[in-house]
Amino acid sequence: MSFLTPKAGQELRARELLDLLAECHRELPGCLTSYTLAAVGRSHRLSRVAVWRHPRCANAAATTEHDLVLRSELRLAVVPGSDEERAFDVDDPDLDLS
Repeated sequence: MSFLTPKAGQELRARELLDLLAECHRELPGCLTSYTLAAVGRSHRLSRVAVWRHPRCANAAATTEHDLVLRSELRLAVVPGSDEERAFDVDDPDLDLS
């Protein structure tokens, strides 16, 4: 999961870049889903969720040239220090990720 706050006037650009990242990731091997979330209310906070079959798939995606370029552009559109990246493991034996 990614969380960030766009700079004033950069809300639309930040959303576009997150959407491009999500779209790009959905096309990569091991990505089960990826999408952008926008906070409800007056907050301009954005989030991107990606669900990967295995951490290796997520790591491979993060090192593609396209991903690095989009993330670099995104940094220019967000409030410095407002971006966070978090990873979570699914611990559910009944969940089939195949």
